[in-house]
Amino acid sequence: MTIAQEFNLSELLPRIYNNLSLINIKMKNYQEAHRFAYLALAQVTNTNNFYQLLFSYENLKILFFDLHLLDSALFYSERINEINDSIYMHGKTLGIDMLEIKDKYHAEMEINELNHKKRQLTLWLIISVWIGVSIATYFLLRLKVQKSKLDNERLSREKQLLQMDIEMKSREVTYKMLHITNQNQLISKVINTLSTSDEIISENSNAFGAVISELRLHQKLDLWEAFEKELTQLHPDFFANLTNDYPNLTQYEKRLCAFLKLNMNSKEIADILHLNPASIVTARYRLRKKLNLTGIDENLNSVFEKY
Repeated sequence: MTIAQEFNLSELLPRIYNNLSLINIKMKNYQEAHRFAYLALAQVTNTNNFYQLLFSYENLKILFFDLHLLDSALFYSERINEINDSIYMHGKTLGIDMLEIKDKYHAEMEINELNHKKRQLTLWLIISVWIGVSIATYFLLRLKVQKSKLDNERLSREKQLLQMDIEMKSREVTYKMLHITNQNQLISKVINTLSTSDEIISENSNAFGAVISELRLHQKLDLWEAFEKELTQLHPDFFANLTNDYPNLTQYEKRLCAFLKLNMNSKEIADILHLNPASIVTARYRLRKKLNLTGIDENLNSVFEKY
């Protein structure tokens, strides 16, 4: 429109104004439609541009009809009839076929209508695609959140099962060590009894010597080595991490830490080490001090859960 004004294109400006007026009528923007229609009229007044004049009157007729201003709509309808008559007379004078002018007018109106529908269709298509993408994105995000939740629940269950399995195996190691300890004590008691029965041994020295040797073969003298092997299978890095964090621990204190790692109580530890339970209580107290556990609520067993 600026180019048309700059070069004073008298035929182009009315066409632009009339098209803008029609577009605004379609958009129900009647104030702008009215303004552009009158701008078009101002360009074609006192000219022979009957086609654009007819276009302007047609726009104004439709506009006032939509606004229910029937008198104004009738006025421009009458102007249209007058223009049609003028076109007919002008066509006869100049030898121009009035039907050709009308056909051209209606053809351009149809083209404008088609272009308007095309723009509407394009707009709806864009909106539909945007809605479709938004819905798809929403469901994808929802599925992702649900999958993440299910994965977290699965990992939590697996962690719980693993912890339960470790605890069960820890108890198995404890029971196994206690069983071996009791077995060793029983064997030692039997060997001592047989060894002190001089009268029986003197009569059956070879037989009792063989029995005592067999009993000693079933004793597990290095009980700690067996326990350390079992613990390492459950917690491979326990002693390495413990030594790294507390390098000043003695061998006995490390063994006590290992028993506590398996949640053994003082009596169980005392049975395995052939000590009085009171000695274990004292050893635990000293270990707490060495590990700088001064709080009352700090549980000694819980310290070793991270190892």
